[in-house]
Amino acid sequence: MADHLRKQIRGAVITACTGLATTGSRVYAGRVDPLPDAQGATLLVDMGPEEIAASSLGGAARLLERRLGLVLRAMVKTHLSTY
Repeated sequence: MADHLRKQIRGAVITACTGLATTGSRVYAGRVDPLPDAQGATLLVDMGPEEIAASSLGGAARLLERRLGLVLRAMVKTHLSTY
């Protein structure tokens, strides 16, 4: 069975963001584990809320309009030294 469209969209965003100069391959989908201390700049891609509304009323062939939110978080860990 093919991946759900939401998963395909998330995968396309991850592919488009992978290889950037600042984040390289550190692009993750729905990461819940803490980032390692040695980790550099990282992008986290999550799907946000989805709104579904009927775009036509009545009839057997009802059309649904969907609006999907995408959350792209940029994270970096730094170690500040005190003087």
